[in-house]
Amino acid sequence: TMSLDALDIESDDHPDLAYSLHGLGEVAMVRRKWKEAIDFLERAHALRVKHEVAPHDRASTALVLAAALWDAPANEGRDRDRAREILEAHAGALDPTLA
Repeated sequence: TMSLDALDIESDDHPDLAYSLHGLGEVAMVRRKWKEAIDFLERAHALRVKHEVAPHDRASTALVLAAALWDAPANEGRDRDRAREILEAHAGALDPTLA
């Protein structure tokens, strides 16, 4: 199990933490640790939305989170409806012609 303990970030609510969470989520996806990936990416996504970071950063995490939710096995967090909702919510940032 990967951990955030080694990161030197003063607050677990700091928007910069989203970069590490996003990266850990991608690593967990490659390792096929779907529940971990989804947890990391959900936290990264929530931080980026809460702190209203740049739209392309929010969209990037949304896209990877949606991929994890789509690709995960049914017993490890798959939620294709949520994946669609996330993509629809960020469609304009992913492709400005969809805004």
